[in-house]
Amino acid sequence: MNDLNSSYLKFFLIKMLSILLFSSVYSQDQIRPHIANYEVNVRGIKGSLDTILNIKENVHVAKNELNASGIASIFLKGNVEENSTFSILNSEVLPLSFSSFDSMSKEKKSLTILFEKNKNLISSIINDDKKTLPYDQGIFDRLSLKYSLMLDLSNQTLLPQYKIFEGENIKIINVEIMESKLLNVPYGEFEVIGIKNHESGSSKRSILWCAEELDYLPVVIEQYRNEKLWMQAQLSYHEFK
Repeated sequence: MNDLNSSYLKFFLIKMLSILLFSSVYSQDQIRPHIANYEVNVRGIKGSLDTILNIKENVHVAKNELNASGIASIFLKGNVEENSTFSILNSEVLPLSFSSFDSMSKEKKSLTILFEKNKNLISSIINDDKKTLPYDQGIFDRLSLKYSLMLDLSNQTLLPQYKIFEGENIKIINVEIMESKLLNVPYGEFEVIGIKNHESGSSKRSILWCAEELDYLPVVIEQYRNEKLWMQAQLSYHEFK
């Protein structure tokens, strides 16, 4: 595998969680525990995403693991693992903590974010670099944001913009609903509704095709660069716990 292809897959694996939604909503104030796996393709380079969501003492605990697969796994060792905890109050997702560790890149990178409402602070540590900002209930990490989008879609309260904090800067994410259509994936055929989202000022676009019969779980995820498709992920397995 040449360096260009390796770079594409590495970039995808690092960024995948920022565009992917992993939740399954079954009532206004609940996100159903589940397992969901995806097959991913970045210009012919294969990867896999394994996700799991549990509820422990009314706290939602999400874990996601990204790996290269097939021949790409020979060249790209390690993985990208992320964990998030959040609560749900009055149909709103409230992030509590987020952590990630990238063992795939040459320079290992770790990130921890704490949403400390009682201290009126949001704090982050990127490797050894610490940063704090005032607590804001409207700011999400990249996983809790996705669950919030799914819950809002289920409740028909989706907003045109959301705020996300990834340890350094607050970013504005613009959201737009697209028309429904039928899609075939390894897990089956589904009627889906699209959620287009992009960061303000960015030429990158993501579309999340969500199936109502799976409680708005995304079954296909597409990412475009300069309006050209360069990444696609398809649901290969799903199970409610």
